[in-house]
Amino acid sequence: MVTHAQNLILPLYPEGQIPNYHQTDEVEIRDTSNAVRISKVQTPDIAVFLPSKRNASGEAVIICPGGGYHVLAYDWEGSDIAKYWNSKGIAAIVLKYRLPTSKSQIEPHKSPLMDAQRAMRLVRYHAEEWNINPDRVGIMGFSAGGHLASTLSTHFDNGNPNANDPVEKMSCRPDFSILIYPVISFTADFMHSGSQKALIGEQASDEMKEYYSNELQISDDTPPTI
Repeated sequence: MVTHAQNLILPLYPEGQIPNYHQTDEVEIRDTSNAVRISKVQTPDIAVFLPSKRNASGEAVIICPGGGYHVLAYDWEGSDIAKYWNSKGIAAIVLKYRLPTSKSQIEPHKSPLMDAQRAMRLVRYHAEEWNINPDRVGIMGFSAGGHLASTLSTHFDNGNPNANDPVEKMSCRPDFSILIYPVISFTADFMHSGSQKALIGEQASDEMKEYYSNELQISDDTPPTI
């Protein structure tokens, strides 16, 4: 149970059931020297920040910190932003997603999107408990986190009605998307080569580059985006 104006840390997956993951000697690194930077994420989670009940609008946004797919700028582009949204009556959920530069990922490029999809499903699953309208849940990201937000906005599904896990029955389509200085393309001249290499590698196929060039993946179902 989470109370309003406080935050809850909730693992994305049940213990021992993290997909696309195998145990290694890696451990998560949290650098707090002048900001909170997290790397080598092993157990992805969400930090739930809820506004005071009196001020709550019912809207929610999942926040994806940036960091070039190497680290997560967790406070600067995460928890600090969540507190701002709470001041506006909006629930904010900071996503600590796995990074493709970790050797614990079996197919590294898949893990960030898996975690973003799961986060959206998890928020909808807990919507009533957290005083959130499940039809007003968006995604927000900064830099490489903006790439992840745009990837979820163009690579989503309506959930699996036959899943044993009730969370997996939820849709992972965002209702809106907010992209802040995002990485968008892996094919255009303005691509961010560092994020591209971190996510899909230097030898990625043209098909893979196009798949993650989210400006090429827009459809009629893509959520409204700013």
